[in-house]
Amino acid sequence: MWQRKQTLFMAIAIICGIVCLCLPVARWIPTGMGANVEVYNLFFYREGGETGYKVAGLFISQLLTLPLAVIAIFKFHNRVLQSRLCSICIFLLVAWYVLYAVTAQPAGEGYIFKPDFAACLPMIEILLYFLARKGIIADEKLVKAADRIR
Repeated sequence: MWQRKQTLFMAIAIICGIVCLCLPVARWIPTGMGANVEVYNLFFYREGGETGYKVAGLFISQLLTLPLAVIAIFKFHNRVLQSRLCSICIFLLVAWYVLYAVTAQPAGEGYIFKPDFAACLPMIEILLYFLARKGIIADEKLVKAADRIR
């Protein structure tokens, strides 16, 4: 199971997803007076101690990809299902970026939106799931070709 490259791609994508869930994905920096706002996947935190959960959609979208990827890793006997699960993970991560774009709308007058490093991790995950899906499809074609020879 672990010798297949697509399994390694999915495992690395899971690690990227976990790291993205733990780190802040953006900051709102005031241009004048005001408090900095850190945006995490689940909540935002204003320096004064105020928190809000308006960005929880980011958390849900990212969190749904993790168990799907784990299931996909262990469904290596069913390559069609594994390929579909990778496609669903890609779709959820694209939805994450749509929600992220909505989050980037101004938090108020006088704030500048600054993305953090963790915002690029879902793009890396999308790439890894795409490569895994490509490898799964290649394996399926190889198995079908071997069945035809018999």
